[in-house]
Amino acid sequence: MNKRSKFAGLALSATLAAGTLFTVAPAGITYANEQTAVAFSDLDPTGDDYQPILALAERGIIKGYPDGTYKPGRDITRQQAAKIIAGALELDTKNVKDPGYTDLSKDSEYYGPIAALTEAGILSGTVKDGKKVINPASNLSRAQMAKIIAEAYDLDHEVSYTAPFTDVTADEWHAGYVQALYNLGITKGVGNVYAENDFVTRGQMAMFIHRAENSGEAVKTVEAARDLIYDFLESKSEVKDNNGVVIVETAFDRETGVYDVFIDADTNIASLLSALGKLKEVGLLSEDITKLGLTHLKVADNKPVDLTKDFDAAVNTLTQQVIDEVLRDGKISSHNIPVEATITVGKYTLKEEITLNGNLKR
Repeated sequence: MNKRSKFAGLALSATLAAGTLFTVAPAGITYANEQTAVAFSDLDPTGDDYQPILALAERGIIKGYPDGTYKPGRDITRQQAAKIIAGALELDTKNVKDPGYTDLSKDSEYYGPIAALTEAGILSGTVKDGKKVINPASNLSRAQMAKIIAEAYDLDHEVSYTAPFTDVTADEWHAGYVQALYNLGITKGVGNVYAENDFVTRGQMAMFIHRAENSGEAVKTVEAARDLIYDFLESKSEVKDNNGVVIVETAFDRETGVYDVFIDADTNIASLLSALGKLKEVGLLSEDITKLGLTHLKVADNKPVDLTKDFDAAVNTLTQQVIDEVLRDGKISSHNIPVEATITVGKYTLKEEITLNGNLKR
């Protein structure tokens, strides 16, 4: 296994390709196939941290106290968190390079995990009075936790800060890391604040790690759906009339996010409507693409149109909306029209933003 778990960077507001946006609803993170053989006497079965603690304990990543408790509300130290993270990532904590921390003994049970995480680029420590330190016994703050989780699971943290937490500003060092966790539902904050300086508890740490691991499922789901949609739209398609003349052609470029529609039509509404109606047979407005999970389409500033109830009626509505956009300046011409597609795959919601580029061939 690699030193670090490799998950493609996924963010709620991260562009996966030019012109295309996918989102994963935070509520979509669930826990599957949980093992509950391990039990702790002080856990609340209704608590958010209950299943995460049991799942990590079953894997031998976390342990309780001799009295049979886990003490989920106790603050966790940086070294304790390091040991758990290293275990979750299955890092080699024996054959490690000396990280050079002057406040970390090589005889410590935490030396191997901290050294492994440092070598993997997840921990870096700091310099105090000219000495490299890691402050292993200090409690772990929520800001520090965000960085460690994001680095450990390769979450995309180079994103604009848009989270609703009022106590984190975009210019703070941890803003991107907090955003990365918020994007995937790994953290929900405390009301309208993130509580960046509060300490992370043992229960919360298990919960954050477990959610981060489950985000890998979301990444795979999104990538699979994205690729299927890209492949479908990139396969250049055409519709011919009864005489074999091509009247509609479509093509999609995943690099630019542009969906080209070439229509062989006269510059009048009737001809244009007739040609656009052919789009039901191919491409973005075809019923085939709904089988990939497409549920809604939103044209420009219009409301999203549901494709799952009455497909024909939905396509008629969308066609008229496209016509309205084409005629916005009072004449028929080529237009770049923003279209947002909503795709539902299992418990995940994905959104794709593309540019519909209409081109008249006459």
